[in-house]
Amino acid sequence: MQFQRLSDSKSILVESGAALGAGGEARIFAVLPGRELVAKIYHHPETVQANKLHAMLVNPPDDPMAETGHISIAWPLDLLQNADPPRFVGYLMPRVSGMRPIFTYYNPAVRRRLSPLFHTLYLHRAARNLAAAVRALHSRGYVIGDVNESNILVSDTALVTLVDTDSFQVRDNGRVYRCPVGKPEYTPPEMQGRSFSESDRQPEHDLFGLAVLIFQLLMEGTHPFAGLYQGAGDPPPYEERIVVGHFPYGTRRSPYRPMPTAPPLDILHPTLRQLFLRCFEDGHLLPSARPDAQTWQTALKEAEEALIPCAANPQHRYGRHLVACPWCERRRRLGGRDPFPVRPLAVERAAPRPPTLPNAMPSAPIAFSAPIAPPATSVVAASPSANSYAQVMSLPRNPWAWGAFGCAVVALASPTTVAPAVNLGFGLASVGCAVGTWRYAPRFSGRGKWMAGTSAFMGVLMALFVLPNLALQVRGPGAMQVLPMASGVRALAFSPDGTHLVSGSNRTEDQQLIGGEVALWDVHNGNMEDTLANYPGNVVALAYLPDGKSLVVGADAPLQNGEFDLLDARLRGAKQRLGIAHGVQAVACSKDGTLAAGGSEDGNVFLWDMRNAGLRFHWDRQGPVATVAFSPDGLLLAVGTSSESGSITPGKITLYNTRTALPLWRRNGHGNGVLAVAFSPDGRMLATAGNDDTVALHDARTGRILREMEGDQDAACLAFSPDGALLASGGGRQVAGATVYEITLWSVADGSRVRTLRGHRDRICALAFSPKGDILASAGMDATARLWRWRQDTAR
Repeated sequence: MQFQRLSDSKSILVESGAALGAGGEARIFAVLPGRELVAKIYHHPETVQANKLHAMLVNPPDDPMAETGHISIAWPLDLLQNADPPRFVGYLMPRVSGMRPIFTYYNPAVRRRLSPLFHTLYLHRAARNLAAAVRALHSRGYVIGDVNESNILVSDTALVTLVDTDSFQVRDNGRVYRCPVGKPEYTPPEMQGRSFSESDRQPEHDLFGLAVLIFQLLMEGTHPFAGLYQGAGDPPPYEERIVVGHFPYGTRRSPYRPMPTAPPLDILHPTLRQLFLRCFEDGHLLPSARPDAQTWQTALKEAEEALIPCAANPQHRYGRHLVACPWCERRRRLGGRDPFPVRPLAVERAAPRPPTLPNAMPSAPIAFSAPIAPPATSVVAASPSANSYAQVMSLPRNPWAWGAFGCAVVALASPTTVAPAVNLGFGLASVGCAVGTWRYAPRFSGRGKWMAGTSAFMGVLMALFVLPNLALQVRGPGAMQVLPMASGVRALAFSPDGTHLVSGSNRTEDQQLIGGEVALWDVHNGNMEDTLANYPGNVVALAYLPDGKSLVVGADAPLQNGEFDLLDARLRGAKQRLGIAHGVQAVACSKDGTLAAGGSEDGNVFLWDMRNAGLRFHWDRQGPVATVAFSPDGLLLAVGTSSESGSITPGKITLYNTRTALPLWRRNGHGNGVLAVAFSPDGRMLATAGNDDTVALHDARTGRILREMEGDQDAACLAFSPDGALLASGGGRQVAGATVYEITLWSVADGSRVRTLRGHRDRICALAFSPKGDILASAGMDATARLWRWRQDTAR
């Protein structure tokens, strides 16, 4: 395609073979030769667009990075028109490459995968460069309007570029060309619910969105108004929280508490914390109180200069106001998932040293020319009082001091030990350590008393902490490990050898564009080993194939079709599409691995032949499908459905023959919703649960109810132990007017309640027994997965 530049009537050639991008309003093409420019061609060009762009051309903002050659604001360069007849079609702008949307860097999971060397110093610098670009726009009278995570690009060196500039609000000789769109989670309270196309935006409106983005950059993607809702009913959406000013990190009372997986607010520099309070509390009803872009730049520069490296991991940078590295503690809380992992040694040696930062004005953005490499060695200069410290810390010669200290150190490690017998031994050693220390402490020399006192404290502490937990483990089941997740967990599956657990999480509450993940966990130590795949929405169901090499994944995305995928468990991100549906809810695999099934809210059930990944059968109009399960021999498929929204029709349980696709039997069950189904290991019984607060055992061949167990409120998950003696259900019950979430272990023989396990603080969504039956895994909407030990010799 050929067009003319309006400024000099010169012709340009547009590479029309493939668009670089497309949207509802226009398409973007590379301009030949060189492809250094791009052309945005509107689908339906209008005169008002041409007038707005002309006003932007005659009054461009000063680019704060112009001297370095980087483009911070992708501003229009010229208008384009057809040659004959002359008619406006679009405009020219510089091409931006080598950059990603800003959410790539503030989302920990995506950042670790795509830019693992982008640590805290880079995040501060990116925020500072973003503030510089906003300041440049405001100084020329422009307002972004639609501040969001999609129209801000960031490079691996913390450079920032604002795109989609033709949507900005522009004033020209008394006329206002408004920005007609906006995202609610970046919109200030005074603009919530208003028509953007009929409202003039002010810089103070941009400053609210700017503060949200800076908060997300520095707080690991957490939205400032994200939090665990403490009120009744479903949590309100972000726009309602913003309107009423419920900032969970502020000084005012709020029905929310900070997300458990979010960093604490004190991780931020004190000046930054004050600015966030000014924006989200003082600026809630008084927009003029919100910090402007220049104020943010100055504060970010101050915070950046106060960052120091961690001795244990040079990729960890934290403020001098903290006494210890918060990222090391966060790594421990996240089960070994380090937000800023150390690079391999070969990369570390090859990486260049960081550039010397110039003494720039606070408004001047700065880029890193290369990822910052940690020094090969860390040298700490001795302070004037070093000799006095050395004298106090002189090691004692008394062997009792060494013995006491050694026992205490061993006892300190005991809570992470798996075997109860070893735990018990360490607990007894800690008690002996305490007694021995206090008995012989008076005989120590002065230089050994500090060690004796430390040993006594550690020994007593371990005795008080370890022994009650050991008693719980010796009696029977107890929480072994808690695996912290980034968001609610909907699905769990053990690998066939029982050494690994995969989890499927929801998209994070604070960003629709940051989806759920399929994570691989080491069962022995509770550490996350890898992220196998990321999805734009929720990962709602998982099932391992028997070979342990593949997973069937069900994922559902907002405003999109969900998908059923075959995922290679050995290769991150390698997946094959099995099918798509609206409202994906459940998947299952047959024991021999030849069949897989999936169900969705739109009433579709799919049966795939895994030998060729082809569709064998498809049943539709089932009603919203909540759960599916195969019998051990793979000949039967159980499907649980709920009633349509607003309907009072009962939920249904249907058993299909997987060879003929004919239903074996169908019956109503569990009020208006069947939430979970599971076959016993011998295939003779089918367990079902739903929203009528019961768990039922059926004869798998006839559908006849064998027994019902009452007491589980809305049990959404079931799992049989491998020997078939126990059935686990996850639900809740009302205690003193509040819902207590619990796992119930039922005796299959007589339906009695064998044990109740409590620990989850929100709805339990998934249960899975390990292949040996010694571990029960559970997960739920409280953003945790828990591993429980079950010793059958004490369960009776």
